[in-house]
Amino acid sequence: MNSYLLPDVNSQQMMSAKFSQRTNLLLLPLVYFHWLLGVMSEYQQNLALYSIFSILNSVLGVLVMVFHCSNNEKVRNRMKDIWSKIRGKKTNTKPLTTVSPPPNP
Repeated sequence: MNSYLLPDVNSQQMMSAKFSQRTNLLLLPLVYFHWLLGVMSEYQQNLALYSIFSILNSVLGVLVMVFHCSNNEKVRNRMKDIWSKIRGKKTNTKPLTTVSPPPNP
């Protein structure tokens, strides 16, 4: 790994940056196609193009949300916990928040 280029960056930050770059490379062509379809649907006034544009707009919004949330470590751990509960397995991840009882006076 090229840690000599960025000495203050740990492996978790490097992994997060790589994931963000790959996500951007995936989403950029979808955003461009979405924009192009929107321009074509407005120019041709075609109901089918408007429908495809609306569906693609929804799909793109969901993808942005999923990729953004999966890049956050806390959200990833919570998603793993939920998935393991659904499947019936226990995980060793720490809870996000802990509540301690109030002190007795």
